[in-house]
Parts: sequence; structure tokens; C-alpha cells
Amino acid sequence: MKYRMQYWAALLAVTLFAAAPVHALDGDTIDRWIGAMYEFNEWAQHQPHASGTDDHEPAGDPADMDAMMAEVQRSMAEAARMDAEVQEIARRHGFADAREWSETSGRIFSAFYAVEMERAIPEMEREMEQSLREMENNPDIPEEHKANMRAMMEQQMEVMQQAIPDAPERDREAVAGRADELKAVFDAPDHAR
Repeated sequence: MKYRMQYWAALLAVTLFAAAPVHALDGDTIDRWIGAMYEFNEWAQHQPHASGTDDHEPAGDPADMDAMMAEVQRSMAEAARMDAEVQEIARRHGFADAREWSETSGRIFSAFYAVEMERAIPEMEREMEQSLREMENNPDIPEEHKANMRAMMEQQMEVMQQAIPDAPERDREAVAGRADELKAVFDAPDHAR
């Protein structure tokens, strides 16, 4: 069965942090994490309990993120506890253990998602403003509907702003410097390297 890197990246990436990071992310740490992700994905394809498909990719709706994060965190914790091979993958790529790797995964995913959201939001705002202008200039739409649409769009923008993870600035900078490599990890099919 085929898997996508994005599914496995999300499975590893989203964790709750028990303690503040010891140091900021850097290019070397991100490179080691990428190598571990490719190896983990290859390993996961051969596990009998693996069931990821494109249908399990992370939801795009920020409202679904909390439920997805909780489920992914449970899955990652179980994998880290039960599979000694996951520990070995982490160690081969310079991580002390799977917990350190998963914490780094969470930091990378959080910073990457923050950078991507911050880049996307201005364009979304422009599109919403354009839609609002067109609606305001349409005499066929009742004022009550216009008011409801304005309120709904404002609420959507608030939800998007609140969905941006609170990642440290230095982590964001490190991730932005490896954006192309990380996109390749998140978008590549399971057989790509």
C-alpha cells in the first residue's frame, strides 16, 4: 500500500512539548530530521499495522487541527514506546532517542506551518476583501445578507490568525532557510528520496 511522506511527517511532527527547547533549530538539525523522516517512511511501509493513505493527510481546516494534533500525538507516543526500530532510526540520525526526534519534529512542523500560514494569510485577506467589495457593490444582495457575510469573513480571518502556531522566531528562520527541502519531505510520495 502506498503512503505519502506528508502523512508520516504529520504523524511524527505534532507533539505537545513538556519543556522549552534547549537550543534553537539549525540547518544541521533539520537536515538530520529530514534524513530520519525518509528512513522512517521507508520502515513504516513495511509495518503490518501501518494504515496511512492519502485519505489520512492532515486536515486543511484550522478548526480540525486540535483533534488531529491530539490523535497524532497519541499515535506518535505509541510508536516511540513500542518500536525499538524507531529508536534506532532516531539514533542513526544523531538524535538521542525517538522522544528527542519527535520533539524536534513538533518544532519543525510548528515552525513550518507558522511560516506557511504567515505567507498565505495576506493573499487570503486580499481575496476576502475583493469578495467583500464585490458583495457591497451588488445591489441584488440584501443588507442583512451583506452584514452576515461580513461577520462570517471576519470570523474566518480570526480563526486563521489564531491557527498560526507560536513557534520561536529562530526556529522559523531555520525552517524558512530549508523551506524547499521540507516541502519536498511533506509532499513527496513514499518512494521518493
